[in-house]
Amino acid sequence: MSFKINKITLETSNLKVNALAFKPNDPKSDYCCAFTHGYTSHKGSILPWAQKMMELSIPTILFDLPGHFLGSFQEVQSFEVFKEQTPELFNLAHEVLGEGRKLISGGHSLGALFSLIHGQSNQPKLIFCAGLGLSDPAKTHLFQTPFFKDTMNLRSELISKSIAPEVVFPWISETKQNISCENKRISLVAGKDDIIIDREVGLNRLGDILKKKNHVEIITPPSLPHHQPERAGVYLKQTVRNLLNLP
Repeated sequence: MSFKINKITLETSNLKVNALAFKPNDPKSDYCCAFTHGYTSHKGSILPWAQKMMELSIPTILFDLPGHFLGSFQEVQSFEVFKEQTPELFNLAHEVLGEGRKLISGGHSLGALFSLIHGQSNQPKLIFCAGLGLSDPAKTHLFQTPFFKDTMNLRSELISKSIAPEVVFPWISETKQNISCENKRISLVAGKDDIIIDREVGLNRLGDILKKKNHVEIITPPSLPHHQPERAGVYLKQTVRNLLNLP
């Protein structure tokens, strides 16, 4: 497993983010990967995903979501810019790794949602979504309970004011219910101990929506807590191995 890591930036017309490009010295596949992280986190949280792809010699980029200060100190002009231009970052990552390659995209939580949004108008060969589900909209989400109040107060200081929780969370809920991907291969992965997405109920609810027009695989390991997305790398590797028919 020999590879190099290049420190790069990805830029749309109004966004700029830091990224890490992992490039095997001897790529053995015509695929490449672009992944991003969850809300208020950073690309380092999914570092093992890139490591697992290096074991398969697949070029991979991990990029920070815009306005996330654990990744960089770049502000986001507006929420409109954030939601409209963030999906473009997957295309930019694809260009860096070579457009001739087939794209595997994905992410954790909010990053996973953006990979699905990107998939609505683009053609990734696989969309890998970890820690993403759809809770009952009639119920109070865990992030809105007093239990999480202090945590969210802290985390709200780690992101640009334009993407504050009170702005982002309602949009996330609505967007998940109206995802319109078609003819995609999608892998949904969440642990039975992932309390953020209502465990199997939330995962299956989202899966039911996506299954109408896509090939969807649902993986529910006994333990994959929401705050440990790095552990999803094992399931990413197996999913990609199956896609490429590797032993």
